[in-house]
Amino acid sequence: MSLPNKKKIRIGVIGPCPPPHGGVTRLIMNNLHYWKDAEVEVFFIPHRIPDNPQPPEGATFIDYRKIEGVNNIPFKKIAMYYRHFPFMRIKNYIQFYQYNSSLAKIIKEHQINLLYAHHAGVTGLSAILQSDILNIPSVVVSYGETWLIGKAHRRFKRMAKFILGRASWILSTSEHCLKGALNLGADPKRSSVVYAGIDLKVFRPNLDGNSYRKKIGVPLNGVVVSILGLALRQKVDTFLEALNLLGVGNQVYFLVGGVGEDFDYLKEKVEKLGMNRVKLLGFVSEEDLPSFYASTDILVASPKTIVECMGQSIKEAMACGKTPVVANIGGGPEAVSNMENGLLFEPGNSQALADALHLLINGSSWKRVGKNGSIKAGNYC
Repeated sequence: MSLPNKKKIRIGVIGPCPPPHGGVTRLIMNNLHYWKDAEVEVFFIPHRIPDNPQPPEGATFIDYRKIEGVNNIPFKKIAMYYRHFPFMRIKNYIQFYQYNSSLAKIIKEHQINLLYAHHAGVTGLSAILQSDILNIPSVVVSYGETWLIGKAHRRFKRMAKFILGRASWILSTSEHCLKGALNLGADPKRSSVVYAGIDLKVFRPNLDGNSYRKKIGVPLNGVVVSILGLALRQKVDTFLEALNLLGVGNQVYFLVGGVGEDFDYLKEKVEKLGMNRVKLLGFVSEEDLPSFYASTDILVASPKTIVECMGQSIKEAMACGKTPVVANIGGGPEAVSNMENGLLFEPGNSQALADALHLLINGSSWKRVGKNGSIKAGNYC
């Protein structure tokens, strides 16, 4: 299956619609930024739409719920895809059918000739279904979902395996995630790694972080250690435990950016431990992200599981000349070489993280390491 011989590629992007803003939505925004100067027209057709959608700029946003006169999909055709559907509730089956019936009409009306799905999940399942019935190629981005383990994830892995075997092309954003896709049967001849890009015009060294420090009440002469992420308990527990073990002076401050269902839990834990130099910032907007990194000296990425592909925050912080301290698991070590452009520590080991932070803070070596990181970040532009 190949693209028609047309001057303009018309891409239908299937992915989450913000808010909230997370790594995947930021990846979509980055792609749109680079595509806008090419012979590409993009249609953003999310399968989940929040009450107040904030679709990314650079694409035509289409709300499938407002499409009239859908294309009915033969039951025999969709039944094969239902067999790989991971959810058990009738309403999920109905929503999947309604979305794909509308999507088929959108593809025909706008002459879309390539589908680009973020995630080898339900979005990927929709992409290969449309590829099957309309004979257009589908590109599916595979993240850490291929590494899911445990009984609860069996249905999702079965779906991912089905998608990876039928998509026209598989993209992964790290070698680690590509390995997971290949383990589930993706064809190496139809798979490749494309690291999620960052905009070096936005994320760059020597940005002014003083205004942001004043805004959040952090002294200009203090050392700032930050962590950023939406899956707060998973990533931040180790961070907070390390801070409790870390013996540092009063001029070291800790920032936690992100929102999620565990925010109240973390707030209570910070108060219980008496961490008066830890600031829970909540959601950090896209506009504030460069200033957030600029105000930071050291950025921590502390995932505990192999599901982590490669956090955007690691590369963005590096581009701003900041030192990343990263758990040695998942795709993070592909971006960070220990003691060269960052530090690696044993995942889930709060003492190891505390030791790494102590080494940087007391030796002030984050400036040299951070400079090396800003150079390597150019690989991800």
